[in-house]
Amino acid sequence: MGYTNVKNYADGYFAWKKASYPVKISDYETNNILYRKPIQIAKNLYSAIGATQPPTYENSNHNNNLSFIVTADGVLVFNAGGSYMHEQIKKITPQPVKYVVLENSQGHAILGSNYWKEQGRL
Repeated sequence: MGYTNVKNYADGYFAWKKASYPVKISDYETNNILYRKPIQIAKNLYSAIGATQPPTYENSNHNNNLSFIVTADGVLVFNAGGSYMHEQIKKITPQPVKYVVLENSQGHAILGSNYWKEQGRL
């Protein structure tokens, strides 16, 4: 990724944070694994829109869009997103997730697909 001055803190991130060393969080939703929570784009269409540039350290590789459509029969999910996306869907609708579409083999599209497979949706 082009980094030239990389160091490793042996005690790890949580020890660093506990010691009150500086931490810059680039996500909009700091208490959520998603870069941004889903927002309504159009009637019954929601999307968690990631950063609009290629993966970088600054955007924590969150250049993904995880979307879903709420229908009268259930929810159609585009790009897996896993259990954390499912939790966001449950906050918006009681409709069950019926289908999950993996639009490509990029990480944001397939990561979390095992969760949906366990739910019987893949």
